[in-house]
Amino acid sequence: MFQNYRLATGLWQTDVWVKDKQNVDAASRLLHPRVRSCLLNCDDNETVATRVYLKIGQKMRNAYACNNLTIAERIEEA
Repeated sequence: MFQNYRLATGLWQTDVWVKDKQNVDAASRLLHPRVRSCLLNCDDNETVATRVYLKIGQKMRNAYACNNLTIAERIEEA
């Protein structure tokens, strides 16, 4: 999937084959909605769990890292 959707997702090779476990920029790129949409295009039934995992990760990142959310929005994201 990485090779086919490399430009569409904006992922780098080091984002997929991780050596640095605390790379915040790589995590942000992986959690971007366009990665999930490319997974959906790739194979809907085979990627359901991965897409859900990435959606949960995005919501958690939004809840704790977005500066422009209200308290109610943070609670909803968490």
